[in-house]
Amino acid sequence: MSETLVKYNPNVGGGAGGTYSKSELSQLNATLGDQVSPGSGPVPQAISMLSYPLDVQDNPQAGHYINFTAKKRSAGTIAKQKASKNFDTILADLTAQANDAESLGDVAGGAAVEKQIVGLRSTEQKRLESLVSGSAGNNRSIQQKSLGTTETVAVISLYMPPNVTVNYKVNYGDQEIGNLALIGKEAFEGFKNAAGQSLRDRLKAAGVQTKSAAKEALLAFANTSLDTFAPGARTLSNIARGSVVTPRMELMFEGITRRSFSYSFVFIPKSERESKIVEEIVYEFKVNMMPEYSNNSTRREMDIPNTFEIDYQYKGSRNSFLNRINTCFLQDVNVQYGADRFTAYESTKSKFGVGPPAQKTTVTLQFAELELLNKDLIKDGY
Repeated sequence: MSETLVKYNPNVGGGAGGTYSKSELSQLNATLGDQVSPGSGPVPQAISMLSYPLDVQDNPQAGHYINFTAKKRSAGTIAKQKASKNFDTILADLTAQANDAESLGDVAGGAAVEKQIVGLRSTEQKRLESLVSGSAGNNRSIQQKSLGTTETVAVISLYMPPNVTVNYKVNYGDQEIGNLALIGKEAFEGFKNAAGQSLRDRLKAAGVQTKSAAKEALLAFANTSLDTFAPGARTLSNIARGSVVTPRMELMFEGITRRSFSYSFVFIPKSERESKIVEEIVYEFKVNMMPEYSNNSTRREMDIPNTFEIDYQYKGSRNSFLNRINTCFLQDVNVQYGADRFTAYESTKSKFGVGPPAQKTTVTLQFAELELLNKDLIKDGY
């Protein structure tokens, strides 16, 4: 593949070191809570602030962009479930009362105390369960609830693609109702509909209700048995009768498909600074999608990779007309350097050495949402 070296536009870019542009300051303050001022130097917590184009937030012709916030999660621990302050004291007191009642032969009094103990345990169990499931709001992902605190490590602001797509899918499938199950349902319906009658009449009603279902079931069983020993017997039987016993099918809800989000960005840097920013953007996506070894000596156990928060922004605020996205893992990063013909800028210093950066870089990202949707999340704008 041939390579062409071209010069940067000296009138684009510039400004580096320990100061930040207006766009970068806006990103930092949105993340850290107005902790950064112009020329303040290194970013707190060593957060990597990147944007493409450089004026992606301030560009009056656009204003639309996407924020990708990479977050590092500390080691996950399930919260220890502690008993309420008075639980042990009350339980001990009730247990003593139950023992006293038993020693005195007070059966009624002992039963009343035992009932109180059961109610106390039930209330405490519900309280403990709420610590795990209820306190997380609409979030049902175990990873989101059990993994430790998060720390922002990178904020990447990229221009809005021509369109963004979100797919909502609920899964349904055909489930066959077996003949025996169908007979049982018909019998139950007949028995229930004869409520108020004598037991004999109710059983008779159940039998009448199942006659048609039982006839089809026996016919299907006979055809299957014949076909086992004499292949083709079922077909001959159907031809002789002029009818076919078809499976009883019901369309049933089976679950929800996890949402995924795909984005493609084309980078054509016009300055040395933009080339280095593109390199950093690609690096941040790659490094934050990957795990690292938990134990370097064994090289087997790996930490769970960093997560991403994705927000559609317009001039520094979330665009509420577009769907919200829950915490995601970055599943796939595809990087293409060059186009029909590889063209590069003049050689310069890179993150890992020296070389000529590609004039065009295309990055395609594939994210998967941790959370499964439900009505409550839809009502919150997801």
